[in-house]
Amino acid sequence: MFNVIGDSHSNSYSACKNTRVFVIDSGLSIQNLKTYYKPILKAIDSKKDEPWLFVVGELDCRHTIFVESIEKKMTVDDVLEEYVVRLTKFLHTMNSIYKLYGCTVSPTGDFVDTTSEYRAPREIRQVVTAKYNARLQITCKEKGIPFLEVWKFGAHPKDMLSMKYFEDGCHIKTKIASERLDKALELR
Repeated sequence: MFNVIGDSHSNSYSACKNTRVFVIDSGLSIQNLKTYYKPILKAIDSKKDEPWLFVVGELDCRHTIFVESIEKKMTVDDVLEEYVVRLTKFLHTMNSIYKLYGCTVSPTGDFVDTTSEYRAPREIRQVVTAKYNARLQITCKEKGIPFLEVWKFGAHPKDMLSMKYFEDGCHIKTKIASERLDKALELR
């Protein structure tokens, strides 16, 4: 049995074979990981001998990393690096007790963010997501953290998934996401 835990994007994998899904909160992100530490730990501890796929980061790639880069007057790459370091520290700590995989986050949809005056176009968000996924994979490998690549796509806007694959403005259809995860699990 394989377990998926994380933000609302975890639900996209609910049709996978031999997989259970635990959604901590739709607002879970790398930025607020400490806030959700206890619920994450409680869920994982309930099945501590089984592997877990930690799904987090889409919200950060779609919104927070871009906004923070503007507000802190930093490059997107520098902010992205901070987020990857923060997440891999968490994963590394958890892997001393549990088998917790990092994974790529899904492509960004047509969600229009109204919570910020800074609204990156989808093409920019997609580039941020691609860079985040690539950097997370490298850092996980360097730190000896298990990693699962579910979403392979390049850092070019033409590589974006068509909106016909999306359930709503930001979540991939369950059938599509679950097929991707099943294939990734077969290849690991």
